[in-house]
Amino acid sequence: MPLKKPWETFNPADWKELSGSYGVYELADAQDNVIFIGYAGSRARFGLRGKIIDHFSENEPNPVIRGRVAKFRYEVNSMYYSRWIDLLGRYREDYEQLPEGNAASDEHIPELPHFNWKSWEVQGPTSKVQGR
Repeated sequence: MPLKKPWETFNPADWKELSGSYGVYELADAQDNVIFIGYAGSRARFGLRGKIIDHFSENEPNPVIRGRVAKFRYEVNSMYYSRWIDLLGRYREDYEQLPEGNAASDEHIPELPHFNWKSWEVQGPTSKVQGR
């Protein structure tokens, strides 16, 4: 299941409002296209807050993110690693590739699940697939 929260525009003045908890997040370009799916776990400095702030800084090492990130959304989740794998697998199943930022990253991508069906959001309401 993809993240359902609405996209937020990053405002450095509002950094205290971001959760410092563990979880997963997505980064998007100005057209709401997902460019990176990440997680904030036990090694993340300041949890989701720290990871999201780092991606919007001028020191972001990933050229895809640095050049295009405009929005973010996140989900607090103590099972962040398995949720991250689920989100990456779901994205790959829907779009037949990883998000560009994940593909450009040197981060290890574990074996991803296969769902053998596209998400409702990708198929659209005219799909004849039932039971989801």
